[in-house]
Amino acid sequence: MNLLKTIFSIKTIPIVLWSSSYPLNYKPRLKTMFYLVLGLFLFGLGDAIIIGSGAGVSPWTVLAQGISYSTNWTIGFSTFIVSLSVLILWFPLRQQPGIGTILNVFIIAGTIDLTLPYLPSPTEYPNQVLQAAIGIMTIGLGSGFYSNGKPWPWSKRWFNGWASKNNRPSYHYGENRP
Repeated sequence: MNLLKTIFSIKTIPIVLWSSSYPLNYKPRLKTMFYLVLGLFLFGLGDAIIIGSGAGVSPWTVLAQGISYSTNWTIGFSTFIVSLSVLILWFPLRQQPGIGTILNVFIIAGTIDLTLPYLPSPTEYPNQVLQAAIGIMTIGLGSGFYSNGKPWPWSKRWFNGWASKNNRPSYHYGENRP
């Protein structure tokens, strides 16, 4: 019970050994880059595990899956095209992507395509649910690695907004606000 209290009382993203000093760091330390790539790989692997389970997919993957069915592209390539399209739409909004956002486009899509053929595709429902649960846990682990590296500006703002009790918007790095 104390563990749950501790987890749900966290209000900011923890600083870990691989955390970057500041967001939008295009030249992160080697340790930061390692954990960023590891986290994105695990996220892509988890997504592929869920796809292979046949028990359902995430909303983002549903779009990529629909595109792959319509175009005969692989689901990884469809994920790449959707992610790249969204990234391109950032420019009119004057949003600056970080190295993590850019690598996200390539690593997750590539991991899905490289690992999906080697993953089991269970036919019995309990095995599908078990595989999907493993995929969800893998995504959670990967998210923990790359979110704590802080290579993009939105991760802290999103986390602070989610974790705050009144769910008010949080502020940019460096701003001293109550």
